[in-house]
Amino acid sequence: MRSSGRRRPCRRSPQRSSHPSRSTRAAEVAVATEVRRADLAARRTALALALQGDAEQLRAQLWAPCIYGEFAGKEGMWQQVDLDRPRFADQRQIITVKATAIQQSLKLAPAEGGEGVEQVKSMLGALGEAVTHAVNDDDADDGGADGGEPVLNLDRLPLSRKQLRSIGQATRRINLWHGSVRSGKTIASLLAFVIAVAGAGPSGLIIICGRSLQTIERNCLEPLQDTALFGPLARHVVHTRGATTATILGRTVHLIGAADARAEGRLRGLTAQLAYVDEATLLPEGFWTQLLARLSVPGARLYATTNPDSPRHWLKGGYIDRAAELNLRAWHFKLSGNPSLSPEYVADLAAEYVGLWRAG
Repeated sequence: MRSSGRRRPCRRSPQRSSHPSRSTRAAEVAVATEVRRADLAARRTALALALQGDAEQLRAQLWAPCIYGEFAGKEGMWQQVDLDRPRFADQRQIITVKATAIQQSLKLAPAEGGEGVEQVKSMLGALGEAVTHAVNDDDADDGGADGGEPVLNLDRLPLSRKQLRSIGQATRRINLWHGSVRSGKTIASLLAFVIAVAGAGPSGLIIICGRSLQTIERNCLEPLQDTALFGPLARHVVHTRGATTATILGRTVHLIGAADARAEGRLRGLTAQLAYVDEATLLPEGFWTQLLARLSVPGARLYATTNPDSPRHWLKGGYIDRAAELNLRAWHFKLSGNPSLSPEYVADLAAEYVGLWRAG
């Protein structure tokens, strides 16, 4: 029987696409990302352990016998001598390198125990809000914002009312603590500053300025690293002596010394959101002016301390005396207002200082 010549259309079964669905692809990417993250975490831990090992080896070299050699004499002959331990200058270099190894190890794998950086940030943020509310309630003198119990009992904190009020009110563009030595202004200003760092946004640099890098280390970083003063925050303030940056609450903080007018050039081109100035009267006026110009991020703030200086000093005449005209708030501290000092010490120091330095 002959075929009619017509072919029946061949029905093909639908074929599945060889390309994975979007949901499948997303799941694969998520898994790969987690694997990559776990791998990086393991490698960071291994590197941290290696750096810790390096630090321990360097520590062992501090007191180990060694051979010291150098080219000496007119003819430059090589000479060497056996020593029971490295020279003092070499020991100092070993300590510096060891400290760097430990610091980097802790950055890669923070030490166990204590609060994490996010927890400390949360604590500081909550403290800042509570102090601000408590200061406002205290000023209103009505017990609390709603007439009930105050949000925070100021008398229970180890700071004076003046210190707490300055912290709670430090919301201006320029916030300035001034007064006699040992009056408590530095601790209050540093606490206000780190509260601001805890809530800082991603844009703009964070800066600490002072007369020199050494004074910044001594007056700012060392107190912040003191657990007796700043508790769990101290372990989140990391700095290698001599370095021009520090890490506070996971944020890079740039350290700028300003001994003379030439230091102004170190500020050119940068944009900052927070700045802390130690002993502002010791800085050149041009540097201060340039620093204010660089605080251009919306909501940027400057925190500064200073001891008394001449009544004709540019900071007093151009800023403190014009506080009502500027976006500035200043607090004057007296020696007698520091609750951490004994009455005997206050009396002795008050007797020893005269003139502008004597603040009662």
